[in-house]
Amino acid sequence: MQIESLAIYPVKSCQGIIQDLFAFTSEGFLFDRQWMFVDESNNFISQRQMPSLATIQTKLTSDHLELIAKSGDRIQISLTPSNSQKNVTVWNQTVSAVAELNASKWIEKNIGTGITLVRKNGERMKDNPTKRFISFADSYPFLLCNLASLEKLNEKMNPIIPMNRFRANIIVKSNSAYEEDYWNTIQIGGTKLIRGKACTRCIITTTDQNTGKRNGQEPLLTLGKTRKIEKGVAFGQYFQPLESQGKISVGDQITIHDLQK
Repeated sequence: MQIESLAIYPVKSCQGIIQDLFAFTSEGFLFDRQWMFVDESNNFISQRQMPSLATIQTKLTSDHLELIAKSGDRIQISLTPSNSQKNVTVWNQTVSAVAELNASKWIEKNIGTGITLVRKNGERMKDNPTKRFISFADSYPFLLCNLASLEKLNEKMNPIIPMNRFRANIIVKSNSAYEEDYWNTIQIGGTKLIRGKACTRCIITTTDQNTGKRNGQEPLLTLGKTRKIEKGVAFGQYFQPLESQGKISVGDQITIHDLQK
């Protein structure tokens, strides 16, 4: 078994970047979910409230982040952090950030009013159930999804859905669906990762990631029949790295070291 594809999402809830290799730190792939949009109360905004964010393309160069609206209107944002610091809220957790104020006019034109793009500034730690550093991601440094599990889900779906609905960082394909539920410790190339928990799914999975339009209640209805857990419905597993830095590539072999019985 090997890595099939890799992705980062520089701006939380916007389109991702797919590459064959990414470097990582203890908080995940470099530049993954380092930016996000906040409202006038400095609370984070995602596709849950604004599905049209799915249409915003992201690109990275050596010195800037580029955002491209559906209209083609684009803006470049320096990778050198600004000095406009503020506290923002992600899932009831206060995090230090810097405001990208030079993007204000572009945001008002292409997204809406009262919205600010911010970049994470400093460390963000979560300690339940394990101590870990993360970006603006919801819960853990890495989200892993399995193509075999998607194929199993799509057997009950009409129409079928693509993997991009689940916004994973690491995509694999095992012999059987949902094997990933039992991988307590895995090794990808020279990197060991431990499983955190299942990823519970929300309304974002019902959003077409190309058009930004909601498409009914699937896959949540089908997941509710086949993948219900105590806190919701699950697809994919969160992992955190044991190493503080390294690289992961498409084609890297995956070894299962600790299998939950």
